[in-house]
Amino acid sequence: MSSDPGALLQPGESWASRRVGQVGRVFVRCSGLGSGRSWNGEPMTQQIRFYLGLEVLIFLAAALIHFEVLFDGYPDASAGIAESVIAGVLLLGLILSWARPPWTRAAGLATQIFALLGTFVGLTLLFVVGPRTTLDIVIHLVMVGVLIVGLVVTARSRAIV
Repeated sequence: MSSDPGALLQPGESWASRRVGQVGRVFVRCSGLGSGRSWNGEPMTQQIRFYLGLEVLIFLAAALIHFEVLFDGYPDASAGIAESVIAGVLLLGLILSWARPPWTRAAGLATQIFALLGTFVGLTLLFVVGPRTTLDIVIHLVMVGVLIVGLVVTARSRAIV
């Protein structure tokens, strides 16, 4: 690599890598970000699967609450159906991550975006139509928080087998 910014690029060199310089390359090497692993060394595919599984459990728990299987006093069959559908879509993404490992990132992004959009619809209905219970608000905020963290982890990963 030439230190002259006006020099021609060498084979395999990009303008971005030239701008980042040696400090950036050392950071990427030390952090593991260029290796397909997270900051703690765990493969990103496993982290995506972890978040998909956690999201499936959260949506299933919410559906069971609305169907009054876990708790009495929070009946809302339409919310339970919506949460069951979202849990099913997230489960499909989780299954795809094992059936087709190269699809893990795409499946994670697609299913988590679907779930986040559905959760925003649920939040809108919660605040516009009601009934608003503390449990419903907490569950929806947890859903949104976990989905956003899962999406960030998934979006920052690369397709890794």
